[in-house]
Amino acid sequence: MAVLLQAAERKGETMPGIIRMIPVISSNVREVGYDRETQRLAVEFKGGRTYIYSGVRPEKWKALLETSIGKYLHKEIIGKYPSEKVEAKEARVLEIEGGETR
Repeated sequence: MAVLLQAAERKGETMPGIIRMIPVISSNVREVGYDRETQRLAVEFKGGRTYIYSGVRPEKWKALLETSIGKYLHKEIIGKYPSEKVEAKEARVLEIEGGETR
């Protein structure tokens, strides 16, 4: 998923299928990300679980960022779009040049 993203961005490359995660202010959500091409929304919860929601239209992504993220997810996304749980090791971002994992 988000593997090698930061190193690729420094080189000006794009990586198909990669969802760039951004930290958010939420009591239950750590990061969210969206891939407009595939219409996939990624959500990492503070408990460590990460889910990918498929078929999420761009206007839903925009609305998510403009309101209470947790409330919007429960009202508009969770249970309304197909989802898959992503294993923790797949969800980590690896920064090659710094050798960090987060």
